[in-house]
Amino acid sequence: MVRKAISFEWQCMGKHILSGDWGTSTFRLRVVDLESGAVLAETTKGQGIAATYADWLTAELPASERIPFYRAVLQSAVEKLPAELVAGLTIYLSGMASSSIGMKTLDYGAVPFDLSSDVLPTEKIPADHICKHDILLVSGLKTSQDVMRGEETILFGSQLVMDANCLVIFPGTHSKHVWVKQNKLVDFSTFMTGEFFDLLSNKSILSTGLEKTDLPGFEDIFEQGVMAGVKGNLLNTAFHSRTNQLFNKMSPAANYQYLSGILLGTELKQVPAATEHILLISGHAVSGSYKLALGAVGFNSIIIRDADQSLIDGHRLMATNLK
Repeated sequence: MVRKAISFEWQCMGKHILSGDWGTSTFRLRVVDLESGAVLAETTKGQGIAATYADWLTAELPASERIPFYRAVLQSAVEKLPAELVAGLTIYLSGMASSSIGMKTLDYGAVPFDLSSDVLPTEKIPADHICKHDILLVSGLKTSQDVMRGEETILFGSQLVMDANCLVIFPGTHSKHVWVKQNKLVDFSTFMTGEFFDLLSNKSILSTGLEKTDLPGFEDIFEQGVMAGVKGNLLNTAFHSRTNQLFNKMSPAANYQYLSGILLGTELKQVPAATEHILLISGHAVSGSYKLALGAVGFNSIIIRDADQSLIDGHRLMATNLK
């Protein structure tokens, strides 16, 4: 994403927030101008929740010290940002920080969830000597058999779905398919697409016949994999990657994209053919693969929204609504 060059004098005139996304393996913290949404500074130099939780367990501290322990980790990340920008700002924190391995477990909100009137579950943790910033901890949503933490804030900020009945896809390690009807999130499902691809491509017998490569140049092979995933059974079609190697049908680089296509095809064959509107909310790195895969299975009317900007806009809406 292009960052605007903004003078310090202009920055000081606006009202800012700290927008945080603390995921299982990733960490992002940004100083955001509340009015324009411009990112004034950011850091990704913080460890994910899983690593923080492992450190917490190793420390063998009493339960009463859990929130202070996580606050200290968060403060160390804040200190990587310009001090003149962050003083006194509230941290809006989404993701796994509110989970069972996070700072504090918050209950999930319920589905259906009205995107225009319902309020996401949150809890304010006041500033203290450890972390000098108020924290607004944002929880997730749940159905009878599924959960999300983080995507709800991104969806809240997307606003493109407010007046549409559509499927919203969040690609990732655990991809989410979210159904929005008449401005309400009515259901969602999780697909372990990214995690399964990582396991198969790095830790299975298939890994010896693969060479990690980018998509450009292998679009046709990728689409072949997508259609194999749509038409076949994953437990069978995945093994074709092995026979591609044994029979010298594909180069390791092509085979990598073929297997990637199989996983995406397996995920996307769950999308009903009658689906009229699809909103793809993702980072640039994976939006191309999903758009190509969706086109291969017959979906060409796709709106793409940047996940980072939608998260920021979600926190901006929260900050505005809490005034």
